[in-house]
Amino acid sequence: MNDLATFLPSLQKALDEQQFEAVLNALAVDAIARSGDAADQGNLTGNAALDAVCAKAAAAIAMAYPSATPAEPVDKGLTLYIATDLYWGHGGHTPLLLDLIHVDRSERKELLLTLIGGGAQTPDFFHKLRQALPENVPVHPLQAATLLEKVLILRSYIQKRKPHRIILVTHQYDTVVYCALTADCAPQIINVHHADTFTLGLHIPWYVLIGLNYFSAQTVSKATGRGMFYWPLAAQDFGVRPWREWLAGEALHTCSHGSARKFDGKHGIDYEEILVVRLSMLPGDHYHIGDLSEERLLAIARRISDSGLDAKRFIYVGLVSSLWQYLKSSAIQLCISSFPVCGPKGIVETKGCGIPVLIFEDTENPVRSSSHYCYEQCLRWRTAEDLRSVFRSLTPDILRSQAKMARADYDRRHSMKSLGESAIIPDNFIIPGTHRISPR
Repeated sequence: MNDLATFLPSLQKALDEQQFEAVLNALAVDAIARSGDAADQGNLTGNAALDAVCAKAAAAIAMAYPSATPAEPVDKGLTLYIATDLYWGHGGHTPLLLDLIHVDRSERKELLLTLIGGGAQTPDFFHKLRQALPENVPVHPLQAATLLEKVLILRSYIQKRKPHRIILVTHQYDTVVYCALTADCAPQIINVHHADTFTLGLHIPWYVLIGLNYFSAQTVSKATGRGMFYWPLAAQDFGVRPWREWLAGEALHTCSHGSARKFDGKHGIDYEEILVVRLSMLPGDHYHIGDLSEERLLAIARRISDSGLDAKRFIYVGLVSSLWQYLKSSAIQLCISSFPVCGPKGIVETKGCGIPVLIFEDTENPVRSSSHYCYEQCLRWRTAEDLRSVFRSLTPDILRSQAKMARADYDRRHSMKSLGESAIIPDNFIIPGTHRISPR
C-alpha cells in the first residue's frame, strides 16, 4: 500500500491534470493492497482522506464530461443495484445481494455490474444469475476497455434512468462507483458495507451507510461521526434439518466453513491447532467447507499426523453452491465457526438449518467475532483450554438443545421477512450533499 504523505499529493496532481484513468487505477490498486493486509482481516476500516479524493474525482469527472441528457423527473418506482463482481459458492456477498433484491419492495429493480475485479463473465454465469434473480430484474454488465469509460457509461445510464434509489453492494476497490456517483445521481444512494477489511466509500458524505455487523456499525459510526442504519443478515429458508442424534462415545461430525482468509492468522492458537484439539477430544471427523490452498491443506494434514491422529479424519469439501443445502444433506452435528474472522452469512444459514454453533468470542476485536450472530446460550470459546472444556462437557442433551435454539434464533432475527421490514430508508431522511434532486 502507498504512503499517504506522498500518495495523496500525487493523486491531487493527477486530478488537477485531469488524468482520471490514472487516479481510478491508483486508488483501486491501493485499496486492494489495504484490504489484503493480513493484520487487518475482520476489521472494517476506511480512510477519510482517500474517500475525499474519490468525491473530488467524481465531481471533477462530472464537470469534465457534462451530461447531454435533459433533466428528467425522478422515477420514484426505480431502484438500481450496483455490484462489482459476483461469485457462486464463494462467501456471503452474492447471496446477500440476491436477498436484498428479493425483499426490495420497489416497483422496478435493475442490477448493474462494473466487472472490474476479474469475476466470471461467461454466458453460463449470466444464465445462472438471471435464474437466481426475480424474472423482472434485468442485469446490465458495464463493458468497456478502461475504468474511466465505465464511469462515463455508468453516469450516463443513471442520468437517463433517474432512479429514486441506488444501492451499492460493491467491493472495497470499486473506483468505478466511488468516483462516479455524485450527490445528484439519486435522492438516496445507499452503501451497504459488507466488507470486513479496509474499504473505500465509508466517508463519502452523500451515501446512506448501512451496516450488517452490529459491532462494525458501531465502529464505523464512531469513526465517521455519522449515524448508520443496521440491517439484519438474512437467508432464504430451505427448512430445518431433522436432528441427527449423537450418542456419547460415538463419532461426532463437526464442520467449519468460510473463505480461506477467514482462517488466516493466529490468536494464541491457529486453525490447525483447533483441528487437533477437536479430533483429539472426541471421535469422528471434521469437514471443511470453503476454499483452502494446497499449501494449507498439506500443513493441516501434517499437523494432524504429527499429533498422532489420522489426517483422513479431516475431510476437505471445498466450495459448495449452497451452504444451507449442503448442511441439510450432511451428517454434521456441530459447526465450529471460522477463526479468527467470523463468517456471519454462513452462521445464519447454519442456524437456519438447525445445526448448533460453537463460536469463537474475540474480546480484543469484537468486530471480528461471531458473537453477535450467536444465540443467547450458544457454545463459546476464547482460549484453547475453553475449547477443550466445551468438548469435555458436550452431551447429547446439550447438542439437541443447542440445535433447537439455533433454529429459533434464525426464526427470530434472520428471516427474509425481518430483512424486508428493515431494508427501508424513508424519503424524509436527509443526508449531506451539495445538491440533491427533489424526491417529489
